[in-house]
Amino acid sequence: MTLDPVTLNVAFVLLAVVLGALLVFAWTLNRKVRALLPWGAAFCLIAAGFAVANLGRSHNSYPALLTGNVLGLLSYAALYAGCRIFNGRKGFPPLILTGVVLRIAAFPLIYERQDYRLILVALTTGVYSLLSARELWRHARHPLASQRIAVVLLIFLAIFNIIRTWPGISLTSIAWIDALANRWSSEMALFLVVYTPALAFIFLSMAKEHVELGYKQAAFIDPLTGIPNRRAFLHRATRLIDAREGKPVSCLIFDLDNFKTFNDHYGHEVGDRVLMLFGEVLTKHLPEKSYGRLGARSSRRFCRCVWRTPRIWPRRSDVRSPPPAKPCWAPRLK
Repeated sequence: MTLDPVTLNVAFVLLAVVLGALLVFAWTLNRKVRALLPWGAAFCLIAAGFAVANLGRSHNSYPALLTGNVLGLLSYAALYAGCRIFNGRKGFPPLILTGVVLRIAAFPLIYERQDYRLILVALTTGVYSLLSARELWRHARHPLASQRIAVVLLIFLAIFNIIRTWPGISLTSIAWIDALANRWSSEMALFLVVYTPALAFIFLSMAKEHVELGYKQAAFIDPLTGIPNRRAFLHRATRLIDAREGKPVSCLIFDLDNFKTFNDHYGHEVGDRVLMLFGEVLTKHLPEKSYGRLGARSSRRFCRCVWRTPRIWPRRSDVRSPPPAKPCWAPRLK
């Protein structure tokens, strides 16, 4: 089967534009996931870069190649920025455009050498891909399943780009690897036409998971203390009781003595700080998902459910020990 490179180039450009527009449209529907905007821009930039560099009558000219390369590298920079924004970090640090600046500075010196141009652009895009994968893996705020798949896809993209440096250094006897030395080939087009939609839909899945996790936390996490609320505790306790199949289950209730008097005397700000501090104590000493806060905002009651009674008492002593003193401020506290 023969694949026409020009036709695949047009197909890829149109596909990337549609996917970029889809990501931007998703961002307009839910602007809390701000990473969708730079990701959508990345797809549109890569489409523009390939169109300028490979299509048109002047696609081999100096301005066309320089513009196409710069747009392509800007797309990778936007990809990396989107990954940082998704993790709640600063999206555009000053060094994020280092690869773009390096490419612009080196282009006049290597314009006549296609192998040098290939090596530089392949290494630069490979580094951006690895940085994006590292960002999603190391600085992930939540363990999202689709985010892990995105890491795999980005590592695969980095490997693909770095492999392109091989034929730039020395041609091999492997036809599909040697084809990567060209600025555009059927092999590269086939890879991008398959890979690009997969990455775009994974980004959309990440955004969907992120929004769903926010709703879940709002429903099951106490906003003041950051620990599971009454609904989450009862849900997990029910699952624990069902799993025990009629065997004994123990429940330990922690009640802060004189909390109402303390709250009325010093004010709600200090009372809230006491609840937050006790929530930190529970998080430190008790297993995850084994405890929760019962009651409303001013409630002082916390509960822990376990299935082995002897395991309660050592942890009970840890929780009852006074926590280290921490300063707190309130208008009525003197």
